[in-house]
Parts: sequence; structure tokens; C-alpha cells
Amino acid sequence: MVMGLRGEYDLAILATVDTDLLPVAEGLLVLKETTGAPDVAVIGWSGTSKHLEVAGVPVLWVGRRDYDVARDHTDYNMRPGDRR
Repeated sequence: MVMGLRGEYDLAILATVDTDLLPVAEGLLVLKETTGAPDVAVIGWSGTSKHLEVAGVPVLWVGRRDYDVARDHTDYNMRPGDRR
């Protein structure tokens, strides 16, 4: 939210499975109405709460297939030189 106030990005993408980030989305919408930026969108896990909708904020519902395609298989517990 602070970075949005400073104009440090053009698009905020909030990823969540519940409503904890909706106040941020609402605040960013107010900021966009007053300053013209940033845009805001939500990514939610398909089959979870449908209460992620905020008027004026697009929601992209992702499922297991989307997760499998984008999954990062890196083991961050290993030293960088030992990773595959």
C-alpha cells in the first residue's frame, strides 16, 4: 500500500484464498480514483471463498492445472550451487 502511495508500481496483483487482503484492494481502488494509479487485480484459488470480489477489481480464479504449470520446483533449503 505504501509503495502504491509513492507511485512505485503500475499494477498491484493480490494473491489470496480468503478476504484478508480485500481492505488493501479497496484502498488501492480509492488511490486509483484519486491519482489514476495503480491498477489492482486479485488472484484467488478456484473453489475457495467467492467473497474475494470487490467492485471494479478483476479476479482471476486459478486451479490445480494453473498451479502445476507455474510451480517453482526449486528447493530453497539447498545452497544455490547444489540446486538442480
